[in-house]
Formats: sequence, structure tokens, C-alpha cells
Amino acid sequence: MITYLQQVIRFAVRHGLLACCCSFGLAGVAWSQQGEGTPHDGHAGHGTEIGQVSPAAEPADSVHDRHGVQQPEQARDPAAYSDGYGFGPLPRMQMSDQHAFGALVANRLEGQWHANGPPELVYDLQAWYGGSYDRLLLKAEGAVKQGRLDEAHTEAYWSHAVSPYWDALLGLRYDSGEKPGQGWLACGLQGLAPYWVELKVNLYLGHTGQLAARLEAEYELLLTQRLILQPRLEATLYSKRDEQRETGSGLSEVTAGLRLRYEFSREYAPYLGVEWYLPVGESRHISGKADETRLVAGLRLRF
Repeated sequence: MITYLQQVIRFAVRHGLLACCCSFGLAGVAWSQQGEGTPHDGHAGHGTEIGQVSPAAEPADSVHDRHGVQQPEQARDPAAYSDGYGFGPLPRMQMSDQHAFGALVANRLEGQWHANGPPELVYDLQAWYGGSYDRLLLKAEGAVKQGRLDEAHTEAYWSHAVSPYWDALLGLRYDSGEKPGQGWLACGLQGLAPYWVELKVNLYLGHTGQLAARLEAEYELLLTQRLILQPRLEATLYSKRDEQRETGSGLSEVTAGLRLRYEFSREYAPYLGVEWYLPVGESRHISGKADETRLVAGLRLRF
């Protein structure tokens, strides 16, 4: 009986091991066949020597081909590189530099009081219309005394942006008022200098051959976001003496001022200040004017 049980156990063990070996053998064959049929499998290259692996060839019209496209040497229609698709009749987006804008600004609209004469109404207006690079610029500056126009300077310019912070000016100027009128050819440069100083430099050629130059500098000191202190300096020079217009050669007059304004909005800002007027050189003797200290009060407007 014992002998019979031993024979049964030996038979089961022998045939069980044989079945396991067959199972593992069939699994290995199937795995190897799958590896040969799918070369992109992650384990397919474990037995391959370095240098024998080569990437699969890509089709000629692969999306990656566009990375090797060379830009043409000469500019061409951009639609040629969009598979033939163009803008067509559909409206396209326009940037801000393609639009035209306009503004009317009263930098100074003020009354001035001083000890040497009656009060004056002084205006300094500027209007422009155009784009970011080219504009039509109009300027008007003058003074009214006792209801009469004492002096006025009217200028018209073509303004062209020559850099992000500077504009070149070319145009005409005409002086009128109590003194004889005079026309000028005008050119200039205006913009924002380092340290946020606004500069305006203008050169003029009169019909009599007179040359003139004018320099203006302003700076805005923000005490708060609405309370602003503005120093201002202006100087005028002439090339030769002109007794009819009470100007001498060289530096003619210098004006310096301080104005403190409060901006209720960017469009409306009242201010108070003080200004000093100094005639210089020959102009002081020809005009007979003396130094003046003026109190000013006015509005700064923008439309």
C-alpha cells in the first residue's frame, strides 16, 4: 500500500513540473515574438548594442519639418507661409498706433498779479491730432492786459516721433499783439529727458533774418497722487537787436516759476503759484522793464 502511494506522488510531481516548464516555455516564446513585432516597445532595446539603434524615419510632411524652414532673404507676402490662407475680406485687429487721436490741453490758464502794473490773463494752449508717430500740433500762448491782447505767439507744427521719448517739430510761428507782427520758420525738439524733465527746444528764423531760440524745462514732483509741485524755467535768446520789438541780442529774458496744483481728475486741476520775470542784457535797457515777482492762480484743463 505504501509503495503504491509513493508511486502516485512521484507521478504527480513529475508531471506537475513538466507542465510548469511547458507553461514557462510557451510564455517566453510568445513574449519574444511580441518583442520582434513591436520595435517601439520600451523593453525592445535592452539587448541591443549602442550604435545599432536608429530612430524611425519620419514622413516628409511631418509637423516637425517646419522647424527647419529658412526665412526668405527678401520680404514676401506673409500669406505665402500660411498654406495659402490670407486675411481675405474679414476685418483684422488694429493696434493703437494705427488709430488717430486728438486732445486739447490748457497747460496754463491763469491770472497774474504783480506790483509793476495791472493784472494779466495768461494762456498757454495746445491742441494736437494724429497717430503715435505723426501729428498736427497747434500751440497758442499770450497775455491779455486790460481787455486788450498785449502779446501772442501762435505756432503750427508737424510733429514726428524720432524715438520713444522725443518728437521733432517743423512748422511756422506768428507773433502778434501791441508790437509789430512777425512771422517765423520754426523747428524744434521736445520730449522727456533723463530724471523725468520735460524739455522743449525751439529755433526760429524770422523774415528779417532774425534768429531766435527758446528753451522750456518743467518737472513734476508728486507730493501725493493728486498734489503736484511743478517747477518751470523758460529762456529766450535773439541773434540781433530789434528796438521795435524791444529785444536785444543774446539772452533776452528768463522766467522761473513754481506752481502747486491739485488734480481732482486728470482733466481738471486748479493751482496756485509764484513766478519771477527777469529781463536780461540789452533787452532790459531797450524795454525799460524791471524784475517782477508775480502771484499766479489758474486752472489746468484737458479735453
